[in-house]
Amino acid sequence: MFTKKTACRQHHVDSCAPTLQESRQAVSGGSYYYTACINWGLDSGHSSRAVPDTLYPQIRHLQNMFGDVDEREIKNEFCTVLKPLNSRQVHCGVDHERGQGRMNIIPCAVQFNQFIPTDLSSTPYIIWVSHGQHMHPPPPPTKPPDQYLTEIMGGYPAN
Repeated sequence: MFTKKTACRQHHVDSCAPTLQESRQAVSGGSYYYTACINWGLDSGHSSRAVPDTLYPQIRHLQNMFGDVDEREIKNEFCTVLKPLNSRQVHCGVDHERGQGRMNIIPCAVQFNQFIPTDLSSTPYIIWVSHGQHMHPPPPPTKPPDQYLTEIMGGYPAN
C-alpha cells in the first residue's frame, strides 16, 4: 500500500513510509503492536493499523522487515527442513527473516535390495535389505493417507 501510495489515501506525501511500533496499554500494563506511517499522529489522516494477534508469534520477523532486529540474532538462525531428493525443491519453503534458505543436498551411500517372490499368494513375504550407513538425518514423520490407515487398521480388532 505504501509503494502504491494508497496507504495514507488523500494525505499521502513523498515521505510516507511504514514503521512497526509497540504501544504500552496503561490499564492492563501489556503492550500491542501496530504499523503506522512515519507521519502518523492524532488527526493527521496518515495510516495506522493494529497488528493482528495471530501475527504476534512472527513479531521478530516483522521487526526485521521494518529494520528493528539486531543482525547478530539473524545470523544465528538455523533451519532444519528435510525433504526427499525427489521433491527437487531449491528453497526450504520457510519464510525466514533473511528469506527462504537454499536446500543443501546430502548424498546417501545406502543401497536397498528388494526380494519379491513371483507368487505372493503362496509366499506373502517381501525381503528388504539395506547396505551401508546413512550420512543424513532421518526424514521427518509423515502421516499416511487415510485409505492406507483404514486398510492397515482393518486387520486389527478395535479396543
